[in-house]
Amino acid sequence: MEKTTTRDVNLEGKVVLIKKEAIKPEFHEEKKRMAYCTGGFGCAPNSLGSKVFALMLNAGEDTTWRREHIECVCEFNEEEQTMVDARIKEIEGIKEYNRNHCKICEKDMTDEKSYAFDALSGRPICKECQDAREAELEARKAADKEAGWC
Repeated sequence: MEKTTTRDVNLEGKVVLIKKEAIKPEFHEEKKRMAYCTGGFGCAPNSLGSKVFALMLNAGEDTTWRREHIECVCEFNEEEQTMVDARIKEIEGIKEYNRNHCKICEKDMTDEKSYAFDALSGRPICKECQDAREAELEARKAADKEAGWC
């Protein structure tokens, strides 16, 4: 892997390395600092904006960085580039699955017209699972009221 400066480079669609100063010590290893830039005004070299949206390749999480947090652009040989591309596709496949399947029962929600979202994960929840959650919540409220907690 070669490293090039980010000064005059459009970062969108590139794999970059996040500076050690911008990340927790347990993530200082190079492979844990690699991110795939997906957009943001900070991707353009002479932009007034500084926010860069990126996908962390190690954890598969969407993150936001400032352009000054980026150390360099990673240049890969053909074999390494194939591995990076495969990891990006794998992460995108997982995200697509999570967008289209119920968090609780894994039911395919692609053709569903109405469903709820889990507040913490942002994943959809089918009507049956949502109804079961609401019934469980009502039972807890009734039990708490009976016990004198409310």
